[in-house]
Amino acid sequence: MGILQKYGLDDSINEPVTEDDIALEISELLADIEHIEKKHSTVLVGERSHLNDPYVDCKGMTRGQCAHFFSVWRNGILSRYMKR
Repeated sequence: MGILQKYGLDDSINEPVTEDDIALEISELLADIEHIEKKHSTVLVGERSHLNDPYVDCKGMTRGQCAHFFSVWRNGILSRYMKR
């Protein structure tokens, strides 16, 4: 369950993101990475190596901005690997 699933589109989506929110998005992204790895019998070392970066990158964002940040990241990964 990501930020949007947890908070929906009510006013709390405009509150500052917390470390728990970021961890929630990272766990969702990690599940997608694991799905791709299993499907393609590979390890996405590059994607896994950046999983701690959002704690710095998302600092000062709202929950909605953070959800968008992860959405763009997730879509990039999926578009590279799921078309094969």
